[in-house]
Amino acid sequence: MSWARSAANSTSPPPLCCVSSFDLLASSSRLILDLSAVTGADASGLVGTGHRAELLGGFLRLAAPRPPVAELLRTTGLDQKLEIFPTAQAALSR
Repeated sequence: MSWARSAANSTSPPPLCCVSSFDLLASSSRLILDLSAVTGADASGLVGTGHRAELLGGFLRLAAPRPPVAELLRTTGLDQKLEIFPTAQAALSR
């Protein structure tokens, strides 16, 4: 299981926009992206990442999007194409 989390400090991993789907899928095809610390996003790569994960027998789940990110997912229709959970634990438990 791979976890990705973005936060604005120097000890955190790079922002999600800077991590390629290849890098994420190289270690695991089962991905849960904890979006609880993400305040804005470019969601353009999420569908492709989810599709590649499925082709490898895995999944992409989004967890705990904050209101601005949840709104972005709704307005782009991605909330209909991707699994979104209220918490990372809920995504993991599914």
